[in-house]
Amino acid sequence: MDLIEFEIYSPTLLNKMFIVPPDDSSWENEPRYVKRGQNWVPNRQCSIVSGDLLQPRNENVTSFFDKQSDSNYGIYILIFPNFK
Repeated sequence: MDLIEFEIYSPTLLNKMFIVPPDDSSWENEPRYVKRGQNWVPNRQCSIVSGDLLQPRNENVTSFFDKQSDSNYGIYILIFPNFK
């Protein structure tokens, strides 16, 4: 059996590592959502592309989430309704 080792990091606010620009694309008034294939999606012409969504704040963040990084397993977001 293989041994799996995990690296545990303290939670960090997303905006401390990335610039998260607002989504300013315009939406149609009605209907707000339309079905495309099996999914309901916003009724708009434009959407944010991945390169515009999360912009690394520095080179350390860029290298940590690089495709070649050993630590590149994804970003996990935890939301707690009573978290301050």
